[in-house]
Amino acid sequence: MKISRISVYRVELAVPGGAYRLSGGRSFTAFDNSVVAVEADDGSLGWGEACPFGKGYLPAHGRGVRAGIAEMAPELIGLDPRDTQRIGEAMEAVLPGLPDTKAAIDVACWDLFGRAQDLPCYRLLGGLARNRLPLISSVSTGTPGEMAAAADRFRAQGCRAHSIKVGGALPEDDVARIRTVLAGRQPGEDFIVDVNRGWSLDTALKAVSQLDGLDFTLEQPAASYRECRALKSSLRQPLSLDEVLDGPQMLLQALGDAAIDFANIKICKVGGLTRSKTMTDICAAAGLGVTLQETGGSDIAFAAICHLAAAVSPRILRHVWRHVWRHVWDPRELCAVTTADGAPVSEAGFAILAQRSGLGIAPKPEVLGEPVAVYA
Repeated sequence: MKISRISVYRVELAVPGGAYRLSGGRSFTAFDNSVVAVEADDGSLGWGEACPFGKGYLPAHGRGVRAGIAEMAPELIGLDPRDTQRIGEAMEAVLPGLPDTKAAIDVACWDLFGRAQDLPCYRLLGGLARNRLPLISSVSTGTPGEMAAAADRFRAQGCRAHSIKVGGALPEDDVARIRTVLAGRQPGEDFIVDVNRGWSLDTALKAVSQLDGLDFTLEQPAASYRECRALKSSLRQPLSLDEVLDGPQMLLQALGDAAIDFANIKICKVGGLTRSKTMTDICAAAGLGVTLQETGGSDIAFAAICHLAAAVSPRILRHVWRHVWRHVWDPRELCAVTTADGAPVSEAGFAILAQRSGLGIAPKPEVLGEPVAVYA
């Protein structure tokens, strides 16, 4: 089996309800998404997508993804898509770094691999550990009342875990947001306070000094790894790293420095399922808990998240000290477009996987439109 064609599609993903807000005044109304089809010489297809959220979130953007694919795709023609490590090495040789540019191709190769073997991707990624995956909500930043109301809406949908977004200019404003949302906590619920790099070190120190006794995990409080590491010794709560955790090397450094309690692994951010699987294996060896997410995307991205999560050891997909399952995020929460049929179903706070080959999805041609680039 050899790669004979790589096609790239651009799909704009509008945010339901208007806008999604993060720290630092960042607001997003739509996301520039790239969908990739990898075709083999026997006519079989695999699908992946890469949506780096939006400008100002990571050093990545939609047009950059497609520009990177333009450099790498011609060099992949003739390679076996089932050799996912070799595909990754070939992409790295052409374009070092820039993991977001590689993610969609890597995921598409895994999808094609699964279809060729008539196996779900989770079988290839380690075997099924569970097919019901607890979901975590993503609560956009706003006033304390708005955020508490949003958490209530997700709670009514069955979510028992919530990632609440903070990171304003004044630490007292964020303390009010956190206290208000956590005041509505129900038995067995889990909370992540996600700052998305929005605090300086001094702001973080002021904020956490007012949050003693509150039960949550603090995620990516500051922009740099140095600042997060410096804050670690002042925290009573567990620390999760996200934006700075861009691959296995950074994960190993954080583990060696004892600067991390949980890892937020996002497939596009680290370069695809191959590197994500390496990172979950490292976490399993170290006993480090993980949350599996994406930087954005639609049904294809959600399927990839769920297939990886279904294969990950339950030992690291749970919050051991509270016996609460760690979670996966459904990026379709921020997407008003359905790009494929057959993705895992979200039901009563869980994602439920189907037993189909590959990622189990069937992209919708009427949504994808014509490819913006084809490499053969």
